[in-house]
Formats: sequence, structure tokens, C-alpha cells
Amino acid sequence: MIYEGKEYKIFPDLIVHHRGDNSRNVIAIELKKKSNSSKAGKENDYRKLRALTSLDYIYKYELGLAIVLANSRKNVEIKYFINDREINIKLSDKKKNTAKKFEISSEERFKKTIELLFKDLMYAKEQFYIFKDICMNSYYQKYDMYYTCIFDAIYNSILVKLAKIYDEDASGQSITIYKILNSVNSQKAYNKKDVAMIKYIDGKLKILNSDRYKSARENLKYMRDKSLAHYDKKYVCGLKSMKSEDKIKYNETADLIDFSYETIKEIYRLCFNEDITERDISILKKQNETLKERIQ
Repeated sequence: MIYEGKEYKIFPDLIVHHRGDNSRNVIAIELKKKSNSSKAGKENDYRKLRALTSLDYIYKYELGLAIVLANSRKNVEIKYFINDREINIKLSDKKKNTAKKFEISSEERFKKTIELLFKDLMYAKEQFYIFKDICMNSYYQKYDMYYTCIFDAIYNSILVKLAKIYDEDASGQSITIYKILNSVNSQKAYNKKDVAMIKYIDGKLKILNSDRYKSARENLKYMRDKSLAHYDKKYVCGLKSMKSEDKIKYNETADLIDFSYETIKEIYRLCFNEDITERDISILKKQNETLKERIQ
């Protein structure tokens, strides 16, 4: 695992998880004896547990524990890690206080989940801008082979991302638009008395299940299952262009990107009373114009 710019081999002392995959990683524990612990050794354990609980990596353990054992309970040292952060909980804390601290971290975890999905959406949106520019600009078509390869690669990359984001059957820790919408509905802390939130989520679910978006989602799934997942069986050299016989059309792709992009932005604002950070796509436009000038 690459963490904070360095490569680590991580072998926790004890783990509680679902064997064979990373769909249910519950607890990772590092154990040391007080008589055989050093500051450097403990700091190394802390780094491992922050990495194992981070949502930026594949493991995503719900809780990390760094335990230094001693002769008596009062001398035992325990540090708790959730979502790449140390959470201060003492053994003497009352259960209700402990639960409250975990509830806060749960909100932070949900916030991080939304941010991760939005990062994928930003990338898909930026790719779609480039794709649209290639479609509408005859300049690129002077370089036929490069045009075709770039065109196909960007288009297929967009569809793969959207297929994951709109996957209704996703399991484990996959992040999808459905999981976000349903999570907001199930998080009483966010919408217990928030009429605007409830109304917004219900409205978005109706739109998502409308004929227009249902058709686009079915076409997207068709492309993933029948085309993108089986290149070698159906298409020569794996190349495929966006032609009229394709199941999903240009405007459907645009609709799916815009719907999820704007929905996640608004959910974030309603949940956390702040705007989510997004990149300025005008930078891409400026870079594109500069590149054309240099080549011409």
C-alpha cells in the first residue's frame, strides 16, 4: 500500500473481517506489550491503522485499535482510529459519550463517501467535455488514427465510470448514486425534521426512476454487459466508436452525468450546510486552446 507517499507492507496483529474480499472489513488491531514498546514502534502502528481505516484505500476498516498491554487495566493504552483519524476515547468514558463520538465520526465517514463519489463524477464530467470537444471539432479529425483511439478510450472510460455510479446491484463498499440517496433517507441525524431534504431526495428518486432515466440506465447497463465487458468476443482490435447503432446515445450520457453531478452537489449542501469543492473546468478549455495554438 502507498500511504503518504511511502510504500508499506501491512500485516495487522488481529483483524475482524469477511474473508476473501474487502466488502466487510470491521476491525484491525495492533498489539504491543508495554515492556516491549518504543515510540517509533507505536508511531508505525498508528500509521498502519490510519491507512487501514482510510476511505481513500481499498481496505476501509471501520475501526482501528492500537493496544499497549500492561499488568493492570488502568495502565493499558488504547488508541482508536476511524477514517484515517485518531478518535479520543478513554476507558472511563460513559457509554453514551462514546456512542456520541462514534456518531460524529459516522457523519464524517458519510461526508467522505460523498466526496469520493463526487471526485469520480468530476472526472467523468471533465472527460465528457473533452469527448464533446473532439466530436464537434474537425481539427482533431485531421489525425485520423489518433482521433479514433482517443475518441474510443475517453468514451469507454466515461461509460465504465457511469456504469459503476448507477449500478443498482452493487454490493460491499461500492459507492453509487442509489446508496447515497438511500443513505440520506436512513440518516435520521440529517433529515429527521428536514422537510426540504426529504422532498429533494423523493423528487430525485422519482426522476431517476422515470421513463427517461430508466431507459438511459438500461442502455448504459447494456453497453457495459454486452460491449465493454466483452471486447475480444465482438469487436476487432477492441475498438468501437459512438455510432448510431450504439444502445446509449450522446444525450443520454450527458443526462446521466448532469443528474448525478448536480444531485450530489445539492445533497452535500443540504447535509453539511456548505458547498462541495469542485475543479474549475474552464482550466481545461484554456489548456485545450493553448495546445491547439502550439500545434497549428
